[in-house]
Amino acid sequence: MRISCEDKNLTYHIENQALNASYISPMIQNNFINICGKIIQDQLVNKINQAKCFSVLVDETTDVSRVEQLSLCVRYLDNNLNIEKNEINNYVLKEDFLQFVPVNSTTGQNLATVILATLKNLGIKCDYLLGQGYDGAAAMSGNFKGVQSVIREVHPAALYVHCSTHSLNLALAHSSNIHHIRNCIGTIKSVGNFIKISAKRTELLKNKIKEFLPETKWTKLTSMCETRWVENHDGMLRFSEIYKPIVATLEELQLFVDIETSSKALQLYKCVTTSEFIISMITATTLFSITLPLCKILQSVKCDLSEAVDHVETVLSEVKDMRTNINENFKEIFNKSEKLFISVNEEEKIKIPRLVSRSTNRINVDTNIPEDYFRIAIAIPFYDDFISQLKERFSKHKTILSSLYLLIPKMCLKSPILESDFSIYSDFINVDTLPSELKLWKRKWIAFKDVDRPHTAVEALNYCNPELFLNIHFLLKVLATLPVSTATPERTFSTLKRVKTFLRNSTGQERLTGLALLSVHRDVTVNPDEVLNQFALQKDRNILLV
Repeated sequence: MRISCEDKNLTYHIENQALNASYISPMIQNNFINICGKIIQDQLVNKINQAKCFSVLVDETTDVSRVEQLSLCVRYLDNNLNIEKNEINNYVLKEDFLQFVPVNSTTGQNLATVILATLKNLGIKCDYLLGQGYDGAAAMSGNFKGVQSVIREVHPAALYVHCSTHSLNLALAHSSNIHHIRNCIGTIKSVGNFIKISAKRTELLKNKIKEFLPETKWTKLTSMCETRWVENHDGMLRFSEIYKPIVATLEELQLFVDIETSSKALQLYKCVTTSEFIISMITATTLFSITLPLCKILQSVKCDLSEAVDHVETVLSEVKDMRTNINENFKEIFNKSEKLFISVNEEEKIKIPRLVSRSTNRINVDTNIPEDYFRIAIAIPFYDDFISQLKERFSKHKTILSSLYLLIPKMCLKSPILESDFSIYSDFINVDTLPSELKLWKRKWIAFKDVDRPHTAVEALNYCNPELFLNIHFLLKVLATLPVSTATPERTFSTLKRVKTFLRNSTGQERLTGLALLSVHRDVTVNPDEVLNQFALQKDRNILLV
């Protein structure tokens, strides 16, 4: 392919080199890929060891050949010191992919052993392991035989943090199990699948969107996922925005000759034009519009745990305020829903559904006012459940932060800091000098206004002199390094799907990791001369390329 593109250097090489020195065989190419991957790994390992504080992020998935692949990533602080400009330390949070590891057993003991052995083989000093980030699966988070408990037996200071994004997903999923909200989301999924399965239906929807909403940027529906609620956020918001074109599309599809298309379109049309569906959709999108920014920021590498908890508290306060003023807030939701309902049902108005005298699965509200009925039946249970779930899911995150959170300048003057709270890090800090450092640290920020004090651990580190505040500097590094989410390991699954496809399902493990490292770490420089030198120094090589 390269020769056909007139690559003159390669053409000359193939035409003039000896047959035993063409270097295009699969074995040689795999060798080059492994060398490139090893160079990238070595650069990352050096940075991790220099940080002297890191957290391990792990998630697992099954590849196309049904091999359980464990994605091993590391979160650490990269210190970019610009000596020429005489600038202060500029700490940057990094989350880097290191390796795909095949696992045969997914028990907590085996996974913990594989993680520690892989870190050791890569040359990472596990003594600096001070954080663990996994999902909430029992094999990973179990207090007795889970990965986190097994690793903490060896490294007691490696605190486990449940992925914040998963926690938010679980809170949204649980609250969305409310009868009407669950049916609404299920209907939206069905409509999306029904339209996307056909090119004609997709084109018809696109034309309807241009007809009804010529200025909108949307041209199609997005899929709704069972686990990734950030996709559901976008899906719900987009569906509500292009609701009228969708209804018009379903209405026209009922006229198709194909009996399967017309009958299914009629069923979905009847579902999406009911008052329960419209009110549930507007109620859910009102909440999702608040949680969508939170869902995205929790997946950011630059967000530390203290910042994540602050964002969660902000969202929780807003939802609580909405729940307190539910009458006023739902009035806006109901009015918007009623306008939407009338626009697709001509002159009809929202009505209370038929009540059942002996019902165990439906809420029978003793009222004749539709607004009161739907507020009690849909909005109040939805908001109440979400508030309680968000409190419960993030209570452990607050417990983990506890004393470390008080070291941030915006908090250090508001609450007393006890030296005993940092006993878990006794092997890393000087307990005798810590009390005096805490006093000096508080004194340092008295003269600053509250708005001028750093609000995150990374910001505080840039103002913390390690020679004066040795212990606090280390503790702030721990706080910044503690995991927030496992979004980085999950992102590597996309790379895995691109590298190991159906047509390349026999790709070897070393080649897989090498290609994945080259794909993920495109910003890491790989010097061709270094690759050639390492290639020449291998066994059975009788030349040295310089």
